Amino acid sequence: MGVLTDFFAATPGELADLSLEWGPQPPDSKPDAPAAPAATVPAPGFLDRFRRKAPPEPGPDASPEAEPDAVSDAPPAKRLGPNLPTVAATGILNTQFGALDALVTGTPYAALEESGVIFEIAREAGPDGPWVFPLRRAFRDGLAALSDGRILTMARQWGKDGEMAAREDDFRVLEGLIADLRDLAETARETGRDLYVWASL
Repeated sequence: MGVLTDFFAATPGELADLSLEWGPQPPDSKPDAPAAPAATVPAPGFLDRFRRKAPPEPGPDASPEAEPDAVSDAPPAKRLGPNLPTVAATGILNTQFGALDALVTGTPYAALEESGVIFEIAREAGPDGPWVFPLRRAFRDGLAALSDGRILTMARQWGKDGEMAAREDDFRVLEGLIADLRDLAETARETGRDLYVWASL
């Protein structure tokens, strides 16, 4: 499956309460806490390597003994933390979202790399992860301000980055992802949250 990555919005308190094992969308969120709306990435094909696939909805004849999805069998009593606004993805590395930061904000990638912000870690469970990477507030605000007209151009520029290696048919998929990140950034700004990326091997 590769690296699981969830872009999410959180306050400092929500970040501290986050379950590093399960990330920002735990399978059994606290029942007394309303779930925050989660953005989705509705893209097949190319983004199969950039998104976490949701388990299929059980049919009317589904057996209760059917094998559970890997993220659905946590002990019910386990404290999993808040259910946060999220864009779920798979395989996007910190250097790749650093490249998007450079495109959105106009900050040279080399400057982001030299300053260390691409490699900054807000929380980690150990050397093998999971990890939480903070995204710059300038990146959040730049994403939130993107017009619909700029998103496709941004998707093409990001997709042509050497690490992304997108094909011609992939740019519309990346356009949808950036649009979802724009919506997430708007939610974050309006609710006083910052953006983060949760990553797990």
